[in-house]
This record gives sequence, C-alpha cells and structure tokens, in this order.
Amino acid sequence: MDKELRAVIFDFGMVLSLPQDEAAIASMAAICRLPVEVFGREYFARRQELDQGTVDAAAYWSRILSLSGVRATREAIRSLSALDIASWTRMNPRILGWAGELRAAGMRTAILSNMPADCVEYLNREASWMADFEVRVFSADVSMAKPQEGIYRHCLARLGLEPVETLFLDDLPRNVEAADRIGIRTILFRSSGQVAGEAAGLGLPVTRLR
Repeated sequence: MDKELRAVIFDFGMVLSLPQDEAAIASMAAICRLPVEVFGREYFARRQELDQGTVDAAAYWSRILSLSGVRATREAIRSLSALDIASWTRMNPRILGWAGELRAAGMRTAILSNMPADCVEYLNREASWMADFEVRVFSADVSMAKPQEGIYRHCLARLGLEPVETLFLDDLPRNVEAADRIGIRTILFRSSGQVAGEAAGLGLPVTRLR
C-alpha cells in the first residue's frame, strides 16, 4: 500500500512567488548598461554559484558590470541586489493561501529553494509568513542547490519523512526530475489551475487554488 502523503514542499521562485518582475529586470539591465536579452543571459550564467554561495553578490554583479565597462561601485552593487530581491519577492497569494489550506487539513509544509544569501536574509527579516512553513531549506544556507540530490535529501531529513511521503512543486523540469529520481512525488508547476487538478487527484484539498 502506498504511504500516506504527509508534507508538501514548495519551490519559491515562480511557485510561491509570481514571475520575476520585468520592470526590475529592465532596471538592472540599465544599471549594467546591457541590452535586456544580454543581461538576462549573463544573469543566469553563474546564478547557481551565487545561489550556493560559491561566489558572493559583489563578485557576481562585478562580473556582469564588467561586460560593459561599468565600475562595480558599492552603490551599484547595492542597487542591483535590492532590485534583484524585489524582482523575486512578489508573492503569489493563491499559492500561499493553498499552503495555509493544506496546513489546516493537517499537512506539513516546507520550502526548498535555490536562493542567494541576501534574498534569504531579506525574507527572514521581512516575510512574517515564512514562519508558517515548518522547514525552510535554501541553497545559500546549505551550500547545495537543486538539482543536486543532496539538497533534496537534506530537506527530507529535516522533515523526518521518506520521499514517497512528500510532494514537491517546482517550475523547472530538471528540478522536478531530480526529485522524481529519489522517489519524491512531484508536480511540475505551470499554473494554479493545473496544480489544482493534479493535487486533487492526490486527495489534497484545493479550494484556494480554484
């Protein structure tokens, strides 16, 4: 018999939060004096290193600024970091509401996210709703990042659950596939409505998603 589903693990960006803000992206590109499409490519080129803490924010932004010869001043890096945080932290009220609905039904909830240290610090300081998630695993805190297997196992250990007892939501196929490989149940997030259909099929309440 299948084990009962006991916890739902949420990715942060594009799941708990809304899509990255385009105005903030344009502002970051302007500071770096790069076309938006070039900025976007370079922004993600070493993003996992920033998320894991392999490079710090100063080194990450200095490399991008250097592409157009802009001086990496403390002010420029501070402005870029603030815009970066703002671009990712517009929350999705429907998904947050659903997490609350799950907890009310007796499910445990967790966050498993690739996130740089400055954004983690901001959320810990400013986002009171974070405390509602029993376990919060961020790449910057554990020096691992999805889709590395270790970060999933770390989250499971924190929950004290077997993979099959958990459901993981992420918007990136590679992250979902990595969770699948170790036996975690998964939903590839595309929309709240799509998640509602799949979660209802697993016997979860989905009123807040409809």
